[in-house]
Amino acid sequence: MGGLFITGTDTDVGKTMVTGILARMLRQDGLDLGVWKPVQSGHALHHSEGDVMRLKTMSGIADDPSAMCLHAVMEPLAPSLALSRAGIHATRRDLLNHLKAYKQAHKNILIEGAGGFFVPMTEDTTVADLACEVSYPVLIVARPSLGTVNHTALTAAYARQRGLEVAGVIISGMPEGDDRMEWANIPMIEEYAQCPVLAVLPWFSDETADARADSLRKQWPSAKSYIECFTI
Repeated sequence: MGGLFITGTDTDVGKTMVTGILARMLRQDGLDLGVWKPVQSGHALHHSEGDVMRLKTMSGIADDPSAMCLHAVMEPLAPSLALSRAGIHATRRDLLNHLKAYKQAHKNILIEGAGGFFVPMTEDTTVADLACEVSYPVLIVARPSLGTVNHTALTAAYARQRGLEVAGVIISGMPEGDDRMEWANIPMIEEYAQCPVLAVLPWFSDETADARADSLRKQWPSAKSYIECFTI
């Protein structure tokens, strides 16, 4: 069983887009792969703009949303707070049991966290705690703009402090133009986060999901072999 745990340096950095397109690419390349979102906040489970349905659409996966996510709550808050305000009691063990059941359907899993690595997921676990339980390598999704070197390096350092392997970084939302100063952040991230920047992706607008997958594949052609080599 192999996989990746996708986290972000913050909220709204493009984790869902990256996770969905990466899943589409890997499935096109022949990998038996599922996508799991432990808790969704901000939308009902089947809402088209919610993370779970976006992951399902972008990845092309046929799985039922209820298999891909344990709880979906309406308020756009940190998952633990949203669950509490919705009257839902959930623990780390509940999440792990749901993931265990989902693993029966696929040989490999991509897991998308919520917000950053220290976000409270349930009353007894953070995103980082859950990542440690799963033990997959961590893929960090980061923004290209000012502050990203600090946020990315801190996320990578904390992941390693918790004993996790950092697969690398994907930059999401790079503005158009090769002369943009944001490009100067790429080598700095690699230096201070001590891991490779695997891909740099723009905010996609008119591109199809297949075109996005092709763009990612060109930049990270070894993604499939990386996951296949890391099994637990």
